[in-house]
Formats: sequence, structure tokens, C-alpha cells
Amino acid sequence: MRVVTVLEPLPNYFSWDVSPLPAKQWIERTRTKHTLHQSAARQNVNAAGVSLDTELVDGDEVDRIIEFAKKNHADLLVVGLRQDTFLIEQPAKKIAARSPCALLGVR
Repeated sequence: MRVVTVLEPLPNYFSWDVSPLPAKQWIERTRTKHTLHQSAARQNVNAAGVSLDTELVDGDEVDRIIEFAKKNHADLLVVGLRQDTFLIEQPAKKIAARSPCALLGVR
């Protein structure tokens, strides 16, 4: 089993900072948080006797997930679903439209 986590982009409000330090700290905190989540997931899954590989990537979440699925010849994509909004199309819908394999959405 493989898990990819796509890091969210730096929020726009950092563009107003005089120093790049707050943005750098935010990036480091975000990477650490996701690395810890992946480590905990790996431990839980390994305890159940399943091997889990994890990867942390930057970029557009839809593009990176599709690339990851193709690169790893995925048989099934499991994607977390967010609530619909009227202003922004769900990334899961875009992933479903481009998925190279079966897709399972989880709430």
C-alpha cells in the first residue's frame, strides 16, 4: 500500500510579510505535521501486517495524485472527500475525472 500526501501551497497572506522567516517556519511546521501523521499511519498499518510506503510531495494536488497513481500502477485510489462548496470545485471530482484506475471516496 502506498500513501501520498500533497502539501498545501503557502497561503497568500505570507506575501505581505517583510521577512521570509514566517513563511519558512510555516512550511517546516506543515512538513513536520504531515510527516508525523504518515509515521503514525505506517506504524498502525505495519502492526496489522501490511507494508505501507509514504511520500510527501509539493504541487497541485490533483496533478500530483494522478502522477503518483500512474507512476505506481495503482489498482485503486482512495481519496478523502471534503464538503462541496459553491465557489470551488472539489479536487476529488477532478481526480475522479482523470483517475487511471478505480476510485473510492471516503468521508
